[in-house]
Amino acid sequence: MNTDLYRPRRTAARWAVMPNVTSRARRFAQLAVGPSADALRQLSAELIVIHFQGINGQRRKIAASVWCPDGDGFRIFDGQNLHQAVLSEIAGALGETVRELAARWPANARPRTIGLALDGNAIVFNATYPGAEGHKWLEEHLAGRAPAAMLHNDGGEGLLTRLCQYQR
Repeated sequence: MNTDLYRPRRTAARWAVMPNVTSRARRFAQLAVGPSADALRQLSAELIVIHFQGINGQRRKIAASVWCPDGDGFRIFDGQNLHQAVLSEIAGALGETVRELAARWPANARPRTIGLALDGNAIVFNATYPGAEGHKWLEEHLAGRAPAAMLHNDGGEGLLTRLCQYQR
């Protein structure tokens, strides 16, 4: 099992302007929040990042990373403990949103992977680090150098809400 330890530094991060995704994509994305919250509880985790690989027409693959609390940081696991049916349900609900986000790049410049982070309440995307691999995307967001965009928030107190204050 592949793991990585990350200790976030709290800073005065700001959120990027919410991308203009269609209401249809938002409705589908909301369907991912419930299963992600259930999975986080079962895994004693705080964050799931779903990685959609093969956006440019290559063989599509869906992977996940799971962030579990570890002292004052997080241990990042490769998502093997996430049940395949739950991963498929979450990924299916986010598919329309991923297609819309990928379409923002020209076809020959699309990222190979698009990653969406879910904390059981919110769904976040970082266009500067579209694949959301490792912890660099969150570290850069917290430092204010690469603001992430909150695509959906149920108003709860998940990890993403606790780490950063939403600012317009």
